[in-house]
Amino acid sequence: MSLHQPSRGPDLLMAAVLFCTALFLIVRTNDMGFMRDEAFYFGHAETYQNWFVRIEKGGEDRSKALRRTEILDTWHHNSEHPPLDKILFGYSWRALGRKLRPVNRMREARGDKLVDIGELGPAHGFAVDAQVAILSPQVVGEPASPQRRHLVVGTVVERGDRSATVRLAADADLAKLRAVCLSAGPGEADDGSRNRRTGCEAVERRLFYVMSESAAMRFPGAVFGALLVALIYLAGRLAFAGPMTAGGPGQLQRPFALLAAVGYLCLPQPFWHAHLCTFDTTIVALLFATTVVWHRALVARGWIWLAAVLWGLALLTKHNALFLPLPLILHWLVHAALERRIVLYWPAAPRRLLGGVAASVAVAVALALVHPLLGLAALWIGLAATGITLELPAVPGVFFAMLAAGPALLVAGWPLLWVDTFDNLLRWIEFHLHHEHYMQVWFGKVLAYPPFPPQFAWGMTALTWPLPLLAAVLAGLVALYMPRGLRVPPPVLQVERFDAWLFADRPDALGHTPEQRSWQRLLLLSAVWPIALISMPGTPIFGGTKHWMPAFPFLLLIGAHGAQAVWRTVLWRQHDVLGEPNGRARWAAWALSLLLLAPAALDTRATYKHGAAYYNDLVGGIPGAAERGMQRQFWGGSTREGLENVNRVAPANGLVYMHKSAWGAFEMYQREGWLRRDLRYSGSPDGSAVAFYHHQKDHDDYQTDVMRDYRHFAPDWHYALDGVPILSVHRRPVASRAAAPLR
Repeated sequence: MSLHQPSRGPDLLMAAVLFCTALFLIVRTNDMGFMRDEAFYFGHAETYQNWFVRIEKGGEDRSKALRRTEILDTWHHNSEHPPLDKILFGYSWRALGRKLRPVNRMREARGDKLVDIGELGPAHGFAVDAQVAILSPQVVGEPASPQRRHLVVGTVVERGDRSATVRLAADADLAKLRAVCLSAGPGEADDGSRNRRTGCEAVERRLFYVMSESAAMRFPGAVFGALLVALIYLAGRLAFAGPMTAGGPGQLQRPFALLAAVGYLCLPQPFWHAHLCTFDTTIVALLFATTVVWHRALVARGWIWLAAVLWGLALLTKHNALFLPLPLILHWLVHAALERRIVLYWPAAPRRLLGGVAASVAVAVALALVHPLLGLAALWIGLAATGITLELPAVPGVFFAMLAAGPALLVAGWPLLWVDTFDNLLRWIEFHLHHEHYMQVWFGKVLAYPPFPPQFAWGMTALTWPLPLLAAVLAGLVALYMPRGLRVPPPVLQVERFDAWLFADRPDALGHTPEQRSWQRLLLLSAVWPIALISMPGTPIFGGTKHWMPAFPFLLLIGAHGAQAVWRTVLWRQHDVLGEPNGRARWAAWALSLLLLAPAALDTRATYKHGAAYYNDLVGGIPGAAERGMQRQFWGGSTREGLENVNRVAPANGLVYMHKSAWGAFEMYQREGWLRRDLRYSGSPDGSAVAFYHHQKDHDDYQTDVMRDYRHFAPDWHYALDGVPILSVHRRPVASRAAAPLR
């Protein structure tokens, strides 16, 4: 049996349906605000695309772009992260994103009626001969969309570095257009309902411009999120396993494989991250894919280079991939030991054994004071001289393939490493070894400096998973890993070839083959490793649960096994002697999966725009977490909730203090038509007319600064989630505003 045999067809079809459904769901719920990191990645993706435009032109432009100084000038931007996602963000933005750009002026020249378009860059389109539509101003209170705003169509006749000129049809009425194209700012109605977010804008007419700019930038992350859902299902169905295991007792029934896959979309924080223009969902998908393909590649040669390429792509995504070989090597060793394929020899004479060990340890400790490697070498040599030897199975070829292909892909796919390769590589690694510590709040305590409490990551996982899915994980840990008796291996075991014993037909008492036992051990190690790594006292904590999200797909698979074990235990009479369920048991399996997913789905639906604010009932939900002093949000994404209020009340050309929202987010809000184009960004409350405050305990001083500067203590408007304040908008009183003139 192989992945391409007809029996795998239904599962492949189901995976395709899951991918399409998940992608549709993520794209259709993409209405949350921009996070702080996104603000930077928007700009970096655009910078990289400007470089690619020069490469695509060829000739002298390409030659100049490939010079050392040009490469460093372009790719040093955000050099702390590899470029794969940012390149994908940029190409998606160029191919799918409709770019609305302001109309600067309308004029007549030599009988032509011309419109000048501004705020353009090399990668923004608007090439000569492109068809462009002129849009009417967008009014506050109306959806941010080009629908029903078309005024006239023209053709680009001139393209500069930052602007373009559009020629309108000869019968175009410029006087009428000028009367319609009022600039952005407050309207004449008393209630401000006719405030204009934008003046007239231009958009290039292209068939595939079907998304806003931000949605197009976010689209690659949505694709990887949907792909992850499909891969979790296939892993649950053991589509990556060998023929004996794929049809064995370790395979999840379809309802429970769907529970694991759909469960990822029902975790509020991962679902929220799947929408963002960040690297976190992509790295989870690639690490998961690399791990499951690596497991198959241990003995199936055809999968070796796929695993190596996937790891290379993961390296090109985020530094998390650097740590992946450690749990894979650990799994290989642990599994070999538990399968009794690691052979340890020692002398039969007790005196020689004890004396040799004692002497080796003493010398090793003494030399370790000089250097740890000297102590390790002395211990190894001393034990060997004593007669203690350790024999391991043959090293799988996939390790060598990964070692060859991974770094090669990293260098080939990252232009920054084309020059000063080792210096730039070391600078990247050193940045993450000494990453700054962002403040977190843990039960009222602000964690600003290490060492951090080791229970932080474990506790946050327990408190931010919906309870039904968390209960399923606990059941799975019991069902898969509860000890069933201890066996002491003899001192010497027969050595066999690695590829002979891994797939040998040697099932245990539960019917699990060695490959199935290997997969179960890999699930546990892969679920524990990311959380354990972030729990080390010196590890920087700077982003909440996203840094150990690679554990979540494996935890969900363990949870699905737990739900299936409960189902089999309760309905064991509804299964035949071969373990196959009857019709009643099948319906019960679907009902149990739905019962576990429904509450989690409802929680996710209620909080999907503010996923970081979600907590389960173990801590009293969102209100209980707020009372106990837990972190409420990160990165300023709730800004979008207050934009409509600011559009209505901010004075013309007013300065807006955005608190946690960076300049790139402010610019994208204006590009998308969500924030008035006449408003200006301010990095501090001083002189601003309106100020945002994102409620975080570690940022209380920011709100104090706003109140002191505004001489006003109550917010003008606020947004709450389940009664818990998330965002406040402060408006400078009129008297104070007069005393602090706009810059």
